[in-house]
Amino acid sequence: MTDRSHIDTVVPPRATEPGSSWRTPLRHVVGIFLLFALALLMMHLTRHEAVRTYPHPLWLPVIVVSLHLGLGAGIAAAIVAIGIFLWEGLPPQIWTEDLYQYVGRVGAEPIGWTCMALLVGYMRRHQIRERSEIKAELAERDELCRTIANRCDELRQRADMLERQIAANAVTSNVEIAEAICGLNVADSTDFALRLRLFVTAVMGTSEFALYLLRGDELRADIDPGNEYQSAVDAVIPSSHPLFDAVIRSRRTLLATRLADRDLLDRRDAAIGPLTDQNSPPQAIGLLRIGGSSQAEFPEDLERKFTLARSDISRALGRLPKVNHTDATHIPVAPPVERQTRVRTPENGQLRNWSDVPAQ
Repeated sequence: MTDRSHIDTVVPPRATEPGSSWRTPLRHVVGIFLLFALALLMMHLTRHEAVRTYPHPLWLPVIVVSLHLGLGAGIAAAIVAIGIFLWEGLPPQIWTEDLYQYVGRVGAEPIGWTCMALLVGYMRRHQIRERSEIKAELAERDELCRTIANRCDELRQRADMLERQIAANAVTSNVEIAEAICGLNVADSTDFALRLRLFVTAVMGTSEFALYLLRGDELRADIDPGNEYQSAVDAVIPSSHPLFDAVIRSRRTLLATRLADRDLLDRRDAAIGPLTDQNSPPQAIGLLRIGGSSQAEFPEDLERKFTLARSDISRALGRLPKVNHTDATHIPVAPPVERQTRVRTPENGQLRNWSDVPAQ
């Protein structure tokens, strides 16, 4: 799979300087003017010689302009050269020349300038046209390479996500989930982050999550689970943030499967909900944030699994001295809404009613 950074290094994007659309024609005009000025200077230096040196100085601007700018500019330079040639005055006729010889001698150089401009200018125009086509094709290929590189990045991220999801769904068993829950219950401050990651991966089927603890009047991501998702979201959520008011004060559970909750969720969020302590009435101590950028990444029974995960994490956090620190401010919340949830038990595969399950 092609690496995007490698493509950008090999084919860097071409940037157009501001004002280059008028600087280039101006530079050409100044160059042509200097060429004709040099030719006029050479003509005046050889004006009083008995025999003028050949080739004529006006050959210089005609050839250079035709070689550099092509057919149109070459013909214009030839016309200007003929005008200067006539304006300077025709050379005198020699006594030994008849009329035809004189006209041939005088008109040889203007005709030569015109033919040179036509021949060289046509060849140069053909080269300029081919160069423009090659540059346009190269720019199109550059854009195609960047598009392919972006697509490769998306496919690589998608493949990583599918690998994690398939591994979680295929490998995780009831025994591993039970071991993850037990490991979380006996975790201390030294290995809590590792056991938390194993627990969330086993229960939710993803390792993309962030855990915030309530410190004063803001939420801070004090526990680092060691994933890219936490580094991509906000490290601090102040009390003025809409998430703080919705999750901590109103104790709402936000799910990406609900259209009403998507305004408060980031594009990489699948679920966000509060973490509460075991006091009566319950008090908010933090926030759990689960990642997932598409509907295919959401686990089955997202709300039920998220509720059970928050309940176990809340109990585990209650035993950590860092969470029970006296500097932490607990905000009382309303009692949870009681509801009945039908859960398929793994023992006999039958549906069983669990009443009084808090919607944490």
